[in-house]
Amino acid sequence: MIYILYRPNSEHERSVLELQRLLERRHIKLELIDVDTLEGISKVKTYGIMEYPSVLAVRESNGQSLQIWSGTLPTISDVEYYAWSSL
Repeated sequence: MIYILYRPNSEHERSVLELQRLLERRHIKLELIDVDTLEGISKVKTYGIMEYPSVLAVRESNGQSLQIWSGTLPTISDVEYYAWSSL
């Protein structure tokens, strides 16, 4: 599973939404999470996120972190690799 943690209405929102659109075209399952919600706060604490936007590749079966990109957005191919590895 891929999670994108960000702040809506920030300078990063446009690039986050573009990444979401491109990944969904490749049929990659992802979830956008506002870091100021309860779910966002939980993910930030669990995975030790300090910068936004952040992208998490997490194994669906047990929540194990496979890769974390913080402060900058990764390439489509990097996310795609980990997305298919997380199944």
